[in-house]
Amino acid sequence: MTKIGKILLEAFGAIVLGLIVLLLVLAWRLSEGPISLSFAENIFANYYQTKHKQFQIGLDEPALKWDGRNRSLSITFEDLLFSTNDENIVLNAPAGRIGLSLSGLLEGDITTAELNLGSANIRVNDLENNDLLDKLFSSLSRTTPAPENFIQSITALILSSLSKINLENSTLTIIKRETTAPIIVKGLNGIFSKKESWIATVEGIAPPNIGNCIFVIKAELDTKTLDLKAIARLHDIPIKIVSRHIPSFPEEASLGAPLDLKYNIKMNLVTKVKTVNGEIEAANGKLSLPEFSYNPIPFRRIYASAKIDDFFSIPTFGTLSIEGDDFTISSIFLFDKETRQQRFSWNIYSEEIEVKKLKRYLSFTKLSGINLEFVSGVQSGILNDIRMEITSTSAINNFHDTNFEAVNGKAKFKNVKYKTPYLRHLLSELFGEISIGKEQILVNAYDGKYQNLSLTNSSIKVDLNNSKPTLKLTGYGDLESIITFMREEPLGLEKNISSVPENTSGNANFEVNLKPQLRKQREAVGYTYSAKVELTDVIISNFLLKEDLSDGKITLSIAPEKTEISGIGIYNGAPVSFSQTKPLSANPSLTYKQRLSLISAGKKLSTLHSSMPFNATGPIPLELKIIKSPQGVSKVSGILNLQDAKLSIPRLNWTKPSGAAGRIKFNALLENNVLKNLTNFNLASADLSLDVDMSFLRGKNKISSATIHNFQIGQNKMRGSVKLGEDGIYHAKFFGPRLNINQVMSDTLHSNELQELYFIEANFDDVFLWDLPPIKKTAFTIKNFGQYKSSMELSGNVGNKPLNISSWLNDEIREFRLSARDAGQILKGFEITDSISDGLLKIDGKITGTGLKEVTKTNILIENFGVKDAPLFTQILNATSLVGLVNTLRGKGIRFQTLRADVDFTPNKIEIKDSFASGTSLGVSTEGAINRNSDQISIKGMIVPAYILNRIIDQIPVVGRILTGGKKEGLLAAEYLISGTRDEPEVSVNPLTAFTPGFLRAFVKATRKPLE
Repeated sequence: MTKIGKILLEAFGAIVLGLIVLLLVLAWRLSEGPISLSFAENIFANYYQTKHKQFQIGLDEPALKWDGRNRSLSITFEDLLFSTNDENIVLNAPAGRIGLSLSGLLEGDITTAELNLGSANIRVNDLENNDLLDKLFSSLSRTTPAPENFIQSITALILSSLSKINLENSTLTIIKRETTAPIIVKGLNGIFSKKESWIATVEGIAPPNIGNCIFVIKAELDTKTLDLKAIARLHDIPIKIVSRHIPSFPEEASLGAPLDLKYNIKMNLVTKVKTVNGEIEAANGKLSLPEFSYNPIPFRRIYASAKIDDFFSIPTFGTLSIEGDDFTISSIFLFDKETRQQRFSWNIYSEEIEVKKLKRYLSFTKLSGINLEFVSGVQSGILNDIRMEITSTSAINNFHDTNFEAVNGKAKFKNVKYKTPYLRHLLSELFGEISIGKEQILVNAYDGKYQNLSLTNSSIKVDLNNSKPTLKLTGYGDLESIITFMREEPLGLEKNISSVPENTSGNANFEVNLKPQLRKQREAVGYTYSAKVELTDVIISNFLLKEDLSDGKITLSIAPEKTEISGIGIYNGAPVSFSQTKPLSANPSLTYKQRLSLISAGKKLSTLHSSMPFNATGPIPLELKIIKSPQGVSKVSGILNLQDAKLSIPRLNWTKPSGAAGRIKFNALLENNVLKNLTNFNLASADLSLDVDMSFLRGKNKISSATIHNFQIGQNKMRGSVKLGEDGIYHAKFFGPRLNINQVMSDTLHSNELQELYFIEANFDDVFLWDLPPIKKTAFTIKNFGQYKSSMELSGNVGNKPLNISSWLNDEIREFRLSARDAGQILKGFEITDSISDGLLKIDGKITGTGLKEVTKTNILIENFGVKDAPLFTQILNATSLVGLVNTLRGKGIRFQTLRADVDFTPNKIEIKDSFASGTSLGVSTEGAINRNSDQISIKGMIVPAYILNRIIDQIPVVGRILTGGKKEGLLAAEYLISGTRDEPEVSVNPLTAFTPGFLRAFVKATRKPLE
C-alpha cells in the first residue's frame, strides 16, 4: 500500500471512528432526552419554503428526539404554523414531529421521512375566493395549461420532500362568508404517504350542522404525470345537506334514514382532463316530499349516481333507483348546459300493490280537480304488473315547472271498488287494465258490478287537460233494474227518465257515457252526459191503438240535450219499428221527437179519427214522425203505404184496384193530443189524387175549414175550399175542368145516413152525368140541411142549349128532374140521337138502391118535336110498307105532339116499360129491354098510321074500341120487333098483325100462344 493510500485509510478510519463516537454520544444524549435545535428554526423554515415564498412557515422549539420503542429518530416542534401570504389558509399545530431518515443523516441530508401533526387547527377563509383554491377548482373546468409556478406551488403545498404525513385528531374550519356560520370538521385524521406518488387517506366527523357524519377521503397523486385520483365517502349525511348543495332538490325533502355519499374524482393537474362522479345511497327509510305528497313513501334502498364538471356545478348525467317493498323506480338524468334544462327518464315497476297503499303514495299536495277526483274515487282493490315510462324536462332554477314530454304506463287491476260522483253507488268487483299517457288516463274494466247489474267493457277516461273525466259504463241486467238505474241516477240534466214506458218487461244491455263539455258549452254540471240502454224481449201494453207490442228490442239513448228511444217489435202480428227524441233542456224551443214505422190493420186507421173519409182493410205500412214541444203542441208527419191494402171511399163510389200502388202523406198539428189542423194531406192511388189542408175545431174533433189544392178521381178534377159557418153549416166552393156527378150524388145524397149540414157551390167546365157526354159551363149547388133534406140544382149547356137538373131526397128515395127547351139539341149533345128536332124535354126519375142493386126509374116527356132521318125508325116504316111516311121521314120529317115513356135503368139493362109517341100522321108504341152487358136488344111495339083519325074512331062508344083495338092502337096498325145489337139491329113485322083491323089483331094475339 502506498503512503497516500495509508493516509486515506487512516483518515477514513478516523472519520468513521469519529462518526461512530458521535453517534454513540448522540445516542447517549438522546437517551437522556430530546436535544434542542432552537438554533436551527430558520434553517428548517427556509428548507420547506418555496423559492417564490408563497407561504409563511413557523417551526418553534425544534428538538431532536429518539423513540426507543419504535426505534425512530425525529425532530419535534412545540408550535407549528403554516399560512399563505393572504392568510386564507392557516394551519396551527401545538405539536409536530418530523421523522428523519438515518441514511440521510449519515449522508448529511436532513430529508424528512414523515410529518406528524396532532390536534392541528386548520382554517380556510372564503373557499370560493381563495386564489389557490380558485386555481385548483377552476382548473377542473379549464383546459389551458397550468403555469410552472402553479405546479411548483402545488408541489410545495404537499411537501414533496416528505415521504409520509400523519394528521391526528385535528380540526378543519372553513369560513365561507362573514355573515355565514363557519363549517367546522372535528376529529380529522389523515395519512399522506409517498412512494412514486402521493397517497392520502383522510377521515373525520362533519360538523353538527351537517349531521356529525363520518367521512373518508382517499386520494392518489402521481408526482410524475400529476394524475389525481380521489375517492371521498361521507357516511350518515342528512338529506338537508343534499338539498342545500343540489339546487333542484326540494329543501323540505326527508328520507327518514341517513345518506352515504361517495365521490370519485379523476383529473390531470396539467391537462385539466377530469372525471367527477358522485354516488348517494340510503337504506330502510321513508321518502317525504311535503310540497308534493302528504304521506312519506317507504323504501328499502335509494341509490343515485351523478357526473359533474366541478364540485359546485349541476350534475350533467346521473342515475337514480328506489327499491321498495311494493315498487322499483329507476331514472336517468341529463343536464343541457346550453339550454339550462334538465331531463329525466323514469321507469317504474310494481309486481303488485294494494290500492290503499298506492293512494297513500299518491297523496299529492298539488293534486286537484279531475286528478284528485279520480284518485280519491278509487276505494280498494289490487294493482299488479305496473309499468311506467316517463320523460320530463324542467328548468334548473324551477324544479316545479316540469314538462312531461312522454308518459307511457300500463297496469292491471282486480277486485277494485270505485266511487264516482256521477253515480249514487259504488262500482265494485272491477277487473281490467289501466293505461296512462301524457294527456290522459284510460281505465278499461272488462268485468264488474254496479249493484245487481253486470258491467262489461266499461271505461273511465281522465283527460289531464280537463276538469272532468269521460265515463263509459256498459253492461247487462234485468229490465226492471236497468229502468231503476236510469231513473235514480243523477245523470245529465234529467234525474228522472220518464221516457221509459212503465209497462215494459224483459232483459237489457246498457251503455252510459259521461264526457266533459267544452268550456263554451258548460252549464252547472260541467259535463256532457249520454246513456244507451238496449232492452230485449220487451212487452209494452197498449202500445198503439189499444194494441200491445211484443218481442220488442228497444234502444234508449240519453244526453244532456235529448233522450232518444228506438226499437222494433211485433205489433198486430207484423213488425214495427219506432223511435222518439225528447229534449232534456229547460229551453222551451226544444222539442220532443218520435218516429214510428209499423204495419197497421186498415180497420184501425179507419177508426182513428172521424174525419177519415175512407174504409181500409188489410196491412198498411205506416211511418210517423212526431215532434212535441213543452207547451203541448205536437207536429205529426206520416206516410202510409196502401199497396197491399183494400181501400174504398164510399162517398165517392171509389175503390182502389187490387194490388195497385198507393200512399197517403200528411202533416198534422195537435194541441194537447187534439187534432188542430192537417196540412199537406196527399192521397194518391190509381186514378185518385187528393191534396188538401184542413183545420179542426178545438176540442170538437170537427173540421172547421179545408182548402183543396187538387182533387182528381177518374174524370173528376177540381179544387176549392170548405168553411164551417156560424150557422153550423159547411159552405163549400169548388171549381175545375171536370166532374162526374154520379159520384157526387152517391156521396151527398146517401140513403138515410145523418150527415153534416153543408151548402156547396160549384162551377165546372164539364160535368158528366151517367154515361152521357159532358154538360158544359156548369153551375150547381148542393144542399144538405138534415136527414132527407138534401137537394141539388144544376144548370149548364148541352149542344149549346141550356139544361137544368134538380135532385132531392124524398124519404129514402133519391129523385131528380131534368128539363130542357130544345130536346133535339140536348139529345144530340148527349149523343143519344140526332134525329129529333125541337121539343120540350122533361125527365122525372127516382133512384133506389146502390151499387149493383141501384135502379133508376124515369118518366120521360117530350112535347112538339120532330123526327127526321132516323135509320131504325126508317127500317120499321119500310117493314110495315108505309112508303109515304118513309118519304116524309126522309124529307121534312114526321112531327109528334108528345112522347111519354117509362124507362128503368139498372147496371145490367135498360128496360122500356111503356113508351108511346103520337102525332097527326103516326103513333108508335114501344116496350122491351136492352142488355147493357151484351148490348142485345129485345124490343117490340105498334105502328099506327093516321093516328089522329084512329083516335076519333076510338071515341065512338063500344064500336070504336072494338075497331081500333085500344088507346095505343088503331083501326089499321102493325106490330114490329127489334132484335140484334144496338150497332146491328134487326127489324121485323108480325105478318098476322100487319094492318089488320083492331078486333082481328086482338083475336090473333089471344090465339098466338096456344097455337105456338
